[in-house]
Amino acid sequence: MPFCSLIRRSSFWYKLAQTLPALCLSGCGFASTRVQTLAAGAEPPGNVALYISVVDGDTPVEHLKAEDFRVVENGQELTPTETGQVLIDRQGIVAHRTLLLVDVSAATPEEVRRELRAGSEVFADIVRRSQPVSLYVFDGSPSIRPLADFDRDTRPESSKAPLAPRPRDTSRNLNGAVIGALAELDARLARAGARVSVGTLVVFSGGPDISGRVDDHELKARLASSRHSVFSIGIGERPDAVRELGRDGHFYAHSADTVSLAFEEAAHRVEAAYGQYYLFSYCSPARAKQRALRLELDYVTPKGEHKSGSSDFEFDATGFRPGCDPRHPPRLTVR
Repeated sequence: MPFCSLIRRSSFWYKLAQTLPALCLSGCGFASTRVQTLAAGAEPPGNVALYISVVDGDTPVEHLKAEDFRVVENGQELTPTETGQVLIDRQGIVAHRTLLLVDVSAATPEEVRRELRAGSEVFADIVRRSQPVSLYVFDGSPSIRPLADFDRDTRPESSKAPLAPRPRDTSRNLNGAVIGALAELDARLARAGARVSVGTLVVFSGGPDISGRVDDHELKARLASSRHSVFSIGIGERPDAVRELGRDGHFYAHSADTVSLAFEEAAHRVEAAYGQYYLFSYCSPARAKQRALRLELDYVTPKGEHKSGSSDFEFDATGFRPGCDPRHPPRLTVR
């Protein structure tokens, strides 16, 4: 058996390989795939589940299968026959929602407002295939304004958004608007009542904050405390502040005429990000005491590259017994 294949098939050798020089890792096809556990749970009769995201560099990893994962408990690899491992449909267990926040501070001309409406409709058409979308607008006013809500629809007809409103205040309260949008996203997800929630904020702005209502330090502190993904769309000649806002990705429109294209590009990125999440469930054969779980991922990309990653979780197997069904995951706790 080739050495690299041996490494992938053995938990011990895989851990050893992670300590070897980068040249060896490259030769064995290992790369920077990150497997992050967002929520996890374990409860009798033996159910264990993890809600994970899988990202390779900056690219979401989509279309994985249950057999791409290996379960290792207390250093011992378990076979799929022993675990009954499955990937479960997350609907009803995990709530996803995207909030699109649009700057209308310069939307006095009707042609600009029409372009913003067209971009918002394109965005909603794409993203609502996987999750609900809320559309809010802001200008120089203290608060953001709701404009439209789009329910999840796997086969949506063309989304109809209202015409972007004229600004009430032609200043730009970008910092305050982002803080308000994060709070609104929190509230919307809380009302969904799901065990786990994942939010995405997409902000379109014509430039940096110029109102001075909220300083940059307050905005940075609020962003640092938020678990939501944040993407930004910029336009014009001063995109730096807007680019920095998009900590998970930035998109750029050269002019008002290309805003719809930038909105569409951002929507496809949000849709791809939805595909990076997986609800992995299995039945543990453990019957007592603490267990150290390592969920290992080993898959091949469409280009034929081998990629690997892992995530760890500890749970108490006290009270575990026969009768577990992996299709019924336990209660999940956000990590």
